[in-house]
Amino acid sequence: MSDKAAIERFRAAYREAVDDVLPFLGEERLHAIGRHNPGWGPGRHDVPGYLRASEVRYVEALATFLGSGRTLDGLAALDVGGFMGAFPLALLRVGVAVTLTERYDYYGGAFDDLRAYLVGEGVAVLDLDMTMQVDLPGDTRFGLVSCMALLEHLANSPRTLMENMCAALEPDGQLLVEVPNLAYWPKRLALLGGATIHPPLADVYQSEEPFTGHHREYTEADLRGLLALSGLELRELVTFNYTPQDRRPLHLRILDLPRRHLPSAREVLLARATLPAAGRLS
Repeated sequence: MSDKAAIERFRAAYREAVDDVLPFLGEERLHAIGRHNPGWGPGRHDVPGYLRASEVRYVEALATFLGSGRTLDGLAALDVGGFMGAFPLALLRVGVAVTLTERYDYYGGAFDDLRAYLVGEGVAVLDLDMTMQVDLPGDTRFGLVSCMALLEHLANSPRTLMENMCAALEPDGQLLVEVPNLAYWPKRLALLGGATIHPPLADVYQSEEPFTGHHREYTEADLRGLLALSGLELRELVTFNYTPQDRRPLHLRILDLPRRHLPSAREVLLARATLPAAGRLS
């Protein structure tokens, strides 16, 4: 199957997966997240809109993986911390053997039925927090390890998470790391105007501990540095936008041109990395 055909199959599978997981992500369930991240509380975050817009993110991730020369045939993938499940479920439905690491008990039972649904569909769920010291079962290794929009939520060092993901990779496996771009153009404009680029102070203040919103977003240099500190070899770094913004007035769209055309000013950073040559198959 060509890369283009695989991506189109995945796109259709992702849209179906979003429809299937949304019943488990109603506003009443978001109280469990909102206690520690008020920005995700009921009435504050458009989860259906976010997941549907995120099709761009996950298609970009898959295209980046396929661009490495790997295929989906016989692929085993690990998605780290993607508790809402649409991405691993879509991968499963295009023939990938998928494992998800997630501690659903962190949410006080609010998403236990989502976990049961994913397992029933065939996603293997490991009850692991990869930001802590963990042991993967047996000699489990993966050709694809994805860490999508997780690093920015860490209040402490990402070192343990990175070490665990490196340990989960096959010798010739591919690691995908996605983070929000701290140098995103609208954030630059906000800072120039004297506004904060951090989460609203009220959200942090009113959160129960621990606060699980964004603690540290990344610039391109940060992400490159993180991979180097982790002993990984950066193979590709792409930037892109995914939040729809085209319905704004013309003058705001003109002001927004750098976001569209300057790679370093786009919304999301996505890196593809591998273990160093000494750790990979020849």
